Amino acid sequence: MVLTSKLAALHFYQLAIPAPTPPEGSFDRIASVRGQAIFNSPKAACASCHAIGYLGGQVGPDLTSIGQIRTERDLLESIVYPSASFVRSYEPVLVITKSGEPHNGVLRQDAADEILLATGPGTEVRIARADIAEMRPGSVSVMPGGLDEQLSRQELADLVAFLKGTKWGAH
Repeated sequence: MVLTSKLAALHFYQLAIPAPTPPEGSFDRIASVRGQAIFNSPKAACASCHAIGYLGGQVGPDLTSIGQIRTERDLLESIVYPSASFVRSYEPVLVITKSGEPHNGVLRQDAADEILLATGPGTEVRIARADIAEMRPGSVSVMPGGLDEQLSRQELADLVAFLKGTKWGAH
């Protein structure tokens, strides 16, 4: 069962967190550097949809300051279970056209005559309002699942360390 393997990955990560907690403001710079390489790699492809600073995609939420507002556990859960919860303004929308074609994406434009969905990195779909049979909140994230199966446990831990260290612009 997929859930069992994801729970095992989550458990491994939780066990990898050192105790006691390091002093405020400290982090593993080496793990963070490895995590940044994973974030930018084609293997994880995080940067194709998420921006950090002025670099990266615009399909998913900007992660520039994610480390100051999310815990390591929250970050890992977002990676392992991308459809468990959605950031406001990045909720998926399911559109079914009158011809029966389904489209899942993030609503970018909602005009009187058409909508624009971001369906992935560099891909958008324009759908005329007249062609829409049904439009409702989606339950599946545009962010693909399975990263916990593509990345090793160490890579996941390093990616989380990198994201936790992103506090740019923090005061």
